[in-house]
Amino acid sequence: GVRYVNGHPFVRWLLGLFAVVFVLAVAPSFLTPLMVVRTFGEEVWKLTALELAGAVGMMLGGIALAVWGPKLSRIGLILASAVAFGVLSIGLGLSPNLWIFLFFMFLVGLAVPGFSTPAMTVLQETVEPERQGRVFGFLGIVMAVSTPAGMVVFGPLADVYSVQSLLVWAGVAIFVVAGLAVGL
Repeated sequence: GVRYVNGHPFVRWLLGLFAVVFVLAVAPSFLTPLMVVRTFGEEVWKLTALELAGAVGMMLGGIALAVWGPKLSRIGLILASAVAFGVLSIGLGLSPNLWIFLFFMFLVGLAVPGFSTPAMTVLQETVEPERQGRVFGFLGIVMAVSTPAGMVVFGPLADVYSVQSLLVWAGVAIFVVAGLAVGL
């Protein structure tokens, strides 16, 4: 699987983009509950609303993708979603109140299917059927390692810097990564 990925420039590009975006997406994914508690209060309903905003966004994003996705460019969706993650991460970090914060989290949820679903579809269309198990196994490793790697980076930083600043910097970094991805 590793040899195949290394020898296939497009698959390598896609998995590299996936890995970096996953590491950077840890900030909005796992630091937002910490921001809610530190900035907006510890009430349980606020954390529940945060989780619901993201989950409802993902469900509606999945429905929208099912309806309009086949008419759109898969690579365009992947890159647009990555840019959306950057914009929305910055928006989360700059949110002046809980309601705006929850709205941005809802939008993050909307963007998630636009990144992961077309990536899976493109891999299925690009990789030969006899190699798909290895490539998807490798993708599983990338996803399984990226999230804890992101927490290793962002978790300790959240004790030194504000979660808001980490969200903004993660968003800026996603812009850089998306720009590099387009350049490649």
